[in-house]
Amino acid sequence: MKTYHAHDILNLLIESQQPYTIETLKEKIANSYGADATFYTCKLKDLTIEQLLEFFVAKNKVTITDGIVTTNIANMCHH
Repeated sequence: MKTYHAHDILNLLIESQQPYTIETLKEKIANSYGADATFYTCKLKDLTIEQLLEFFVAKNKVTITDGIVTTNIANMCHH
């Protein structure tokens, strides 16, 4: 099992030419990073994609509107 920084997922969303729903994002992550990939932030580790999305929403780093996941670039840290 590999672990990736949360910014990898935010960057994937930013760079995408297509909008992602939660389900299509999960599929993309499973195909790109592996179905058992985990994620970490500066303070948290071993997050599932579901937990990471909950964290993003709670921190207003992404919004989910009408099922579409959108980044909120203004709330992203840049380190």
